Amino acid sequence: MSDSDTFFNSNKAYIQVLNPDGTPNSKNKIPVFFNPSEYSIDKANEFSTGSSGKSSLTQFTKENLQTLTMDLIFDSYEEEDEDKKDVRILTRKITDLSKIDSKIGAPPIITFIWGGPVLTGVLTNVKQKFTLFSYDGIPLRATLSITLKEYKSESININEETAEKNKDKFHLVKRGETLSGIAKIYYNNPSKWKVIANENKINNPRLLREGSTITIPNI
Repeated sequence: MSDSDTFFNSNKAYIQVLNPDGTPNSKNKIPVFFNPSEYSIDKANEFSTGSSGKSSLTQFTKENLQTLTMDLIFDSYEEEDEDKKDVRILTRKITDLSKIDSKIGAPPIITFIWGGPVLTGVLTNVKQKFTLFSYDGIPLRATLSITLKEYKSESININEETAEKNKDKFHLVKRGETLSGIAKIYYNNPSKWKVIANENKINNPRLLREGSTITIPNI
């Protein structure tokens, strides 16, 4: 049994990212730094009220999904490696879960697990509050206030056309092409070349290798 297996079999809470088919992604478990002191699960059904003569009739109209809200604290103050002092390195693993997954064209489905699965859903809201800083302004402690909306197979209907637009694209570099020219093709804005350069970690935008494939991120 590996150290990571021992860690995740302990009483530590973590977030499990799911594959598009709903199975757990064994390589994508995100531990929380501290177990939450509390969390809330809310659910409210919808009713409509009509009138019939002198009496009022209340009718059930819709079952709403559950929401999970909680605060998670992260701290890098005791980190010995100066390059890892920035607490945002830790929090980014969770905040990035609100971004669109280029493989499915939507944010990933996740499960919050602590003593067993608590709720499976999509991260709909995340707020970072930084409360401790180094002398040069690097944040060392943060509180994430997060909200998960329950996911059911029939509850989230992803429009195929919208999902396709949200996916990243790939471009085969031709002779003489530049990043600004490629940005003009996909974004209709040559100045967006930096977006492509950052995504593909291109340090010199003038040196594009003919025949290479670069990712064109959705923006």
